[in-house]
Amino acid sequence: MRTSDNVQIRATMHTVKGARGTTHFFSYNLRGRRVRSKRYKDEDVARLEMRRVTDEYEARTPFQATTLSRPQLDDAQGAFLTLKRQGIETSLGEIVAWYVKKAPRIEAVTLNVAVSRFLASLPAEMRDRTKRFYTATLTPLRKKFGDRQLAELTTEDFREYLNSPIWGTISRWHHRQVASRLYLWAMKKENSLAMENPLTPLPKMTKKGLRKVLHAPLVLTPKEAKNWLKAAVETPHLGYSILALFAGMRRQEIQLFAKEPDGGWSAIDFGSKTISIAPEIGKTGHRMIHMHPTLIDWLRWLEKKGKPPFLAPNFNKGLRAIKAAVFPAGTDGAANIRTLEPNLPRHSFISYSLRLPGASFAEVAMNAGNTEAMIKEHYNSLQSTQEQALEYWGLTPKRILKAARTR
Repeated sequence: MRTSDNVQIRATMHTVKGARGTTHFFSYNLRGRRVRSKRYKDEDVARLEMRRVTDEYEARTPFQATTLSRPQLDDAQGAFLTLKRQGIETSLGEIVAWYVKKAPRIEAVTLNVAVSRFLASLPAEMRDRTKRFYTATLTPLRKKFGDRQLAELTTEDFREYLNSPIWGTISRWHHRQVASRLYLWAMKKENSLAMENPLTPLPKMTKKGLRKVLHAPLVLTPKEAKNWLKAAVETPHLGYSILALFAGMRRQEIQLFAKEPDGGWSAIDFGSKTISIAPEIGKTGHRMIHMHPTLIDWLRWLEKKGKPPFLAPNFNKGLRAIKAAVFPAGTDGAANIRTLEPNLPRHSFISYSLRLPGASFAEVAMNAGNTEAMIKEHYNSLQSTQEQALEYWGLTPKRILKAARTR
């Protein structure tokens, strides 16, 4: 019931006696319109609600850090009714005053200050990209409410903020989650910065609901994978393509992998036919990738070429050129959507690994750094066949080099 401008109202209390007993309500004029409250059995409860409404419409006073939270106010009302039933004479105002006196004081800080402290408190071992995600997600919140007191923001403020049309369903969910974590951190501090989390009443999307809005993973056809390799084989971006297509590594994992002192080559063991992904590189921590013979052939071929880096300069520009060769202008809408998917080769790796003879969910999940449940839910229903998988894993250096020479 908060308004953007300062409005003062004059409320009047009414008592009505009827067949069902005595009830109380209040009324007030708001911009020429008469507004009536609901009826209350207890006059003190009605007067407390009238005072709350009147305070909300009166000219705003400096923020008071000792105001009661909604749960505390509910407790005060419950205590008042309990004492009244026991015949103890008191008033709701006296109980509220006691709560205000006993309630712990909170430090009144602006949202900008709170966010800066929150970001500075993130543990040092937290991944850098997670910290960047928190910073980016809280930036629009700071632009919207940066000069407001953190504890002053209401549920309605956040409902309006989250209903911004510029965000999709998933982005809106992320913004709600990060803002809620900010408040949980503020409430747990020794000197609290907030007394309650205003985002609690807002609906929270479940994992099931979130997955309903996620599209099915997009994959390359074997022919498109072949064209990808043909376009990359004579460029410095072949190493990235090999790890993405045949090791199933995520884009950000390859970027971190390539920054290792030796470019990541020491993590590749041809003896055990494995690639070791360090905890600080893998999104889900440490894992071992068991190499398919096709991946071994490609890495051996790169080794003979002098172990070129897995991530070359002008990476984004080079990757766009490869995608342009795979998805030329004039293709259908689905192909255009796939050019925007950063982990398209990885999705192809998982899908075609599942269709190989003797493949298991456990092995594919281990190589991909996912859970078996995630693999079953998102990849098991994709319409790829064993024939396509064999064609995909048959894209050896010998075959691609031959195709590139005959172009």
